[in-house]
Amino acid sequence: MSTVKLTPMMEQYLRVKEEHPDTLVFFRMGDFFELFFEDAEVAARELQIALTSRNPGAENPVPMCGMPHHAIDEYLRQLLDKGYKVALCDQVEDPKQAKGLVRREVTRVLTPGTVVEDINLDAKGHNFLGALFWDAELGGGLAWVDFSTGAWSGLQTKSEAVLWQWLVKMNPRELLLTDAQQLPKDLEQWRPRISRFPEKSYFDGRGAEDRILRAQGVASLATLDLDDKPALTRCCGALLTYLELTQKRDLGHLAPFAPLDLSTTLHLDEVTERNLELFRTMDGGKGRGTLWNVLDQTQTPMGGRLLATRLHQPFKDLSAIQPVQELVAFLVDGDDAREGLRRALDKVYDLERLCTRIVVNRSTPKDFGALCASLAELPRMRRDLERLDPVPPLL
Repeated sequence: MSTVKLTPMMEQYLRVKEEHPDTLVFFRMGDFFELFFEDAEVAARELQIALTSRNPGAENPVPMCGMPHHAIDEYLRQLLDKGYKVALCDQVEDPKQAKGLVRREVTRVLTPGTVVEDINLDAKGHNFLGALFWDAELGGGLAWVDFSTGAWSGLQTKSEAVLWQWLVKMNPRELLLTDAQQLPKDLEQWRPRISRFPEKSYFDGRGAEDRILRAQGVASLATLDLDDKPALTRCCGALLTYLELTQKRDLGHLAPFAPLDLSTTLHLDEVTERNLELFRTMDGGKGRGTLWNVLDQTQTPMGGRLLATRLHQPFKDLSAIQPVQELVAFLVDGDDAREGLRRALDKVYDLERLCTRIVVNRSTPKDFGALCASLAELPRMRRDLERLDPVPPLL
């Protein structure tokens, strides 16, 4: 694309596009976001909106399409659901105060694995961004983060087969790989989810350690049980690099990293989960007929996600299983306690995602109202729990 004979505004757009070549650039112009050239053609086709042109009388008119800035959420949802990435290039100064061309900057890059808005998320499902690294000497690492909740984890293994099995199991919506990493033939369908990066810039061992220590506010990888997990450390570093690049803000809301302990977790591969119909029936259907559908009586999205994690990664250590059994037995037998908790929890919104949106400055007045309503229920729940005798350990 040449910038010859282009207006200063279009030259500004092309500079932004050059810096974000793998995204659809939403370029703010007054009350609208506009897309140009190939981006406009893609967006018009995928969103079924009108494709027009800038300077239609010119010899080579520039394809364009757009939408009001206050109505982009649904358009973004559709594009993200189809696997596209979007760079929001906003006006960062008041046009009335601008001397000449209005200054514009990319304030956020939206990708399928990094969104925080409810419109893009399954309430009771995780939205994972994953990173995978394999090296014959270092072993394999897989890390995943749900940026919408701040939870992240991962594992280190000496088996490449186990590594790919866990990838399928965790099912990240977006996956980061090195540019040299080969994809198994039976996972070719994953290609649309994959972003590839040079090992030296994203999966570098020393750089990864520095990024982790800075983001987590710790002095040693041993604090996070990462000191003997070099492949997993590289994956964590890649996730942090990608999040910093796309979110353009501090990542302080991430929880302390907690590696998955394969010695205490029962590994159920994809075939086993399918045969047990945990989340899908044998014919591939979701919902009715699955164990998840039978068990899911959770009142909050947070509880739903925790239940899904427990089904995906069941305990095999009795010391972890027995307290859960005791709590379940207590609530099954205690009708009053159970129903009181259910009534209170029914008024609690998704605190994990609400807090994330507030911290990363993506909240709305509705979010603050939901947070206030949820917090108002907590003292009542605490009083009800304190009246229980004896109180189960997990409560």
